[in-house]
Amino acid sequence: MLYQLLIERVPEQTEMTEEVAHEHQVVQTALESAVAACGTWRQNPTVETGAALAASLDHLNEVLQPHLDEEEEQVVPLATVTLTHQLQRARVMTDSGAPRPYRVERFGPPR
Repeated sequence: MLYQLLIERVPEQTEMTEEVAHEHQVVQTALESAVAACGTWRQNPTVETGAALAASLDHLNEVLQPHLDEEEEQVVPLATVTLTHQLQRARVMTDSGAPRPYRVERFGPPR
């Protein structure tokens, strides 16, 4: 949602925007692996399953931290200067008026 809008509004930043958007898939995969490893460890708490959980959490941290840094350094400033506050609010609300899980409005000025 945010990334597609940025691509539409700032096409010269498409490569960076698509790269950061793709990182969400990498983070999601790492998160799913960590959740699965946690479930395995909870059902069978052994040294091996604990080590697998620790490794999966390390991997999650390895992919998540650089992604968050990149978003903060590149995407947030781009969205701040590209999107209006009203547009940001409109893009984060569902049809029922409830907020979407990822709230872009935090990039805008305070209400």
